[in-house]
This record gives sequence, structure tokens and C-alpha cells, in this order.
Amino acid sequence: MDIWERVVTINDRANKLAIAEFPKNHLFDSLNKENKEADAVISRNKANAGLIARFLSSNYAKELEVLKNTKVNISSKIEQLRIEQRTFSTSNQTQSNQIRKEAEAIYVLVKPVFDFWPEYPPDWEDRKFRKKDTRARKCEHCGTKHGPFHIHHKTPLSQGGDHKNSNLALLCENCHKGQHGVQKFSEGRTIKASEKTINNTSILEKAIKANTTIEFKYRKFSGEVSHRTIDPHEMLLVKNSKCVKGYCHLRNEDRSFKISRISSLKISKPTV
Repeated sequence: MDIWERVVTINDRANKLAIAEFPKNHLFDSLNKENKEADAVISRNKANAGLIARFLSSNYAKELEVLKNTKVNISSKIEQLRIEQRTFSTSNQTQSNQIRKEAEAIYVLVKPVFDFWPEYPPDWEDRKFRKKDTRARKCEHCGTKHGPFHIHHKTPLSQGGDHKNSNLALLCENCHKGQHGVQKFSEGRTIKASEKTINNTSILEKAIKANTTIEFKYRKFSGEVSHRTIDPHEMLLVKNSKCVKGYCHLRNEDRSFKISRISSLKISKPTV
């Protein structure tokens, strides 16, 4: 091979090599350009991030301060509510105690009236509860400790009995039925107070209020019946029995008469 051929061959190889390396060089230049652009973006983003960070830092500090103040205000309000709640509870308890004391004082006054109530008194459930609420609860007649238990009036209301604890007995159901001579008994029944006693009481109250004379038949303990005319003054309790007191025209003096023994009662005329 002569010199010229060798030169041509070398040039040809060089050209081929240059052609082969062109894509690589182009890709490198392209990547290098993109890398520089990326560096520029990163630099700009860093700068922007710094600005954003400083902005957020400023707002965050303000918001944090607002939150702190809000928390303080809320804590203060919560504490105030707790104080008001304690004050209200104390005041409410004081009022409750005062009301309870007043109710107890009133009950002391009305209890004697309830003791001689012609039917079940308004406090009957409380009386039953107190009578039954004992650890040694047992029937006062047979001694059994097995219920159900009933409250029994030892002396019936129709015979001058009352609702005092001394006149109440705790009986088992069987003994209670035996006392009343029945086969079936319900403690929840209504006491059939003597209609005569209730009517007489109503007439007497009207007569006393109107200041009128009354007439009636009166049965003594011995069974003797007499006719009486009296000027009634007041209603009162005599030996746990409800009575009417007034001027007796037969005896020419003030006398007391047990209402349960009065019959044929009528208003006669106004007193002079």
C-alpha cells in the first residue's frame, strides 16, 4: 500500500470514528446543558425557599403567639367556670339544706294531723317504709321473717284508731288476712274510713264556722244512747280520738264528744 492509500485509509478511519463519536459528544453536551439548567433551577429554588421560609417563619411566630394567647384565655375561662361551678354547688347545697330543714319543721307541725287522718295519710308510704325498714324484720304475730309484709292497724280507724307507729303492726300476709278474716287480701286497698265519721266531721266544721247549734244522738261506751244539743266551739283530740267540744244544753256546761259515736247529726239553728 502506497502513502496515499495509507493517508486515505487513515482519514477514512478518522471520519468513521468522528461519525461514531458524534452522538456521544452531542449527548454529553445536551446532558451538560440540562445539568447546568438544573443547577440554575436549584439555585433559584433555594433562593425562593429561603424567602418562603422567612415568610412562613414570620407568620408562624404570629400565629403561635395568637394560639398562646387563645390558650391562656381558654384556660382562664375554664378556671372561671370551675369557680362558678363550685360556688353554685355550694349555694345549691346550702339552699337544699335550708329547704330540707324547712320541710322537716313543717312536717313536725302537720304530723299530729296526719296521725289522725281519716284515711291513709299523705305520708303513709313513708310510715310504711320506716316500719318495714328494720334489720330484724319479722311478723309481729307469728315471728316469720319471710314476706311479703303488710302494715296493720291494731285498733281500726273506725274504732278510733290512728296512724301512730304504736298502732301499726308489721304482719306477714297470712297473719294480716287472718286479722281481717279474709281469704284474699291486698295491702294496697284504700281504707274505707267511716262515711259517717267523714260526713259528721264536715258538718261539724261548717257548724263551728257558721256559729250554729247542732243536734245528734250520742252513744256512750256502755251502749246507752242519748239525744244532745250543743253549740260547737272547736275540734280537738282527746286521748287520741277526734272529738268536738261545745256547750251542751243537756248538761249546761262545755263537754267533749267523740265524733265516731255521733249519729243523726244535723244543724239546728244559729246560736244567739
